[in-house]
Amino acid sequence: MYAMIGRMRDRRAGSGFSTLELSMTVAIMSMVLAAFYGAYNGFLRDVAFAEQLAEVERRSRPAINEMLIELRQATPPNGAANGQPIEVLTEDRITFYSDRASADGPERITYEKVNCADGLCELQKSIIFATAGSEYPNWVHDIAGGPDVTLTVLPRIPADVVLFVGKQINGGTVVDVAFCDRFDELGLGVVSCPLDNVLVEIEVVPRAADTSIVPRNYEVIEEVQLRNADF
Repeated sequence: MYAMIGRMRDRRAGSGFSTLELSMTVAIMSMVLAAFYGAYNGFLRDVAFAEQLAEVERRSRPAINEMLIELRQATPPNGAANGQPIEVLTEDRITFYSDRASADGPERITYEKVNCADGLCELQKSIIFATAGSEYPNWVHDIAGGPDVTLTVLPRIPADVVLFVGKQINGGTVVDVAFCDRFDELGLGVVSCPLDNVLVEIEVVPRAADTSIVPRNYEVIEEVQLRNADF
């Protein structure tokens, strides 16, 4: 009997995990940890994306809203404008008149891409106030004297994005207008600007603190109706 108990103890003492079992356990644990790390790393990237976009939106949205309001309220500057509030439109620039400031008369406002380098540009806003002494319906603006106010409203605009597209509505048919210049300011010929709407597409590229993270661009696309157009 004692011999039998001894043999049983020897058998229990010799039991345990084999090298193969330990290797498989380590391999499975490694795969689980790798999957967990990948999921956690992806979660951190998503958080970083969200934080970057939120910061860009916080900085950009007020300027974009102001531009959209100015466009929506754009007004012809005088009788010579033939009811057209837009003076120049290209894919990178728009010039129009809108009475938003406290000064007398509508302001001549220009938004355009400037200082482009390495695929990125700045969106610049310039303003020319109505000349003192001029009055409705023939406001005068000293274009030759240059802008009264110039400021950068948005940095890091992709150079290849089309910012502005004019829209004409003729008998229910919408026609895209890529270019117009009522007084040949750009030297490409006089082209009337009888636009009903303007499609605005703004993208801003976030500045990534972590170069391993490729951020998504903040994007706003809106078609603005020119309420005061009357041609």
